[in-house]
Amino acid sequence: MDIQSNIKGQIDLRRMSPYLFVHGANGSGKSAVAHSVELACFGGVSDAAGRNVKQKSLVGHLAPEGEELRAYVGFDGGLSFNWPTKERYGMVNPLAIATEAMTGSTHKMLVYLLKNMDDDHEVRLDYANWDAVVKRHGTYRTALVEMYENCNSCIRSYRAKLREHASILQWLRATGMQDQIKGLEIMISEDEDTVQSNKELLDSVLDEMYGFVEGALPELEQKMLPFIPDGMDAPKFSWLDGQLRLGFEGRPVPSGVEMIALAVALAIVTVPDESDSRHVWILPDRAYDPVTLGNIMRVLRGLFCRAVVIQSTILPEGYDFTDYGWELVEV
Repeated sequence: MDIQSNIKGQIDLRRMSPYLFVHGANGSGKSAVAHSVELACFGGVSDAAGRNVKQKSLVGHLAPEGEELRAYVGFDGGLSFNWPTKERYGMVNPLAIATEAMTGSTHKMLVYLLKNMDDDHEVRLDYANWDAVVKRHGTYRTALVEMYENCNSCIRSYRAKLREHASILQWLRATGMQDQIKGLEIMISEDEDTVQSNKELLDSVLDEMYGFVEGALPELEQKMLPFIPDGMDAPKFSWLDGQLRLGFEGRPVPSGVEMIALAVALAIVTVPDESDSRHVWILPDRAYDPVTLGNIMRVLRGLFCRAVVIQSTILPEGYDFTDYGWELVEV
């Protein structure tokens, strides 16, 4: 793998292993290597909070003063990516996708799991076109996602119309235009009925989504278990104050490093890949302990993917990472 950019100076790494371990003190430039890969492969960089930043005006400050920001990553086989480009960025970071689901709302987690889990079984929904929706998607779980998204979209759209109509109605009443008032009141009543019927349908859809996912969680936890680093407990989905959270058996709130390990395991079993692999794993710099760091690296080295980049201020212990194809980059 080749990495070249002018992020925070000059990055020029040639013929590197696709499994990179970037080591250095805080402020030494570890993130410059990770950002170079992110920018070229994904079209954006992750900030300290894990948010994906893509606006050119925001990422441009990463370049030295007076220079236009640029980044390039090349892989074996001639596959390469640049920033900036007008072409589609073709790689994905599975860890970022899983982390977004884990740190978002329960509804976001439900949608994520329904889109990406393997399990499927029959669901009956009191909706006239339900069978057609299922046929179009091929699975009940993804049909539920469409219904959820469509209901939400419809509710938002009609609520916006109601706000607009309320303003117009206020103006008409002030001007005494009775004929127009009556017609608008009829439209408002019909729109309110549409919102209410979609809210009721949405409640039914959510009930099915909750039930579907809850029934599939034990199998999903078992699939994740082989990818949990040694020394950590078994993964466990739990309901905490009405929110679905991923943690450990008896300990539903994981630490920052444990959150990374859980997100890795979740992504492995839920984020689909292709035969020519579009997965590039970028792990954030966290307060790893040496043993846990080595165990996480051991899990990642066993994956079929295009590349993995890990950054840390410490070196792993109990895992001779360079013997297993990792390349050490000191910054």
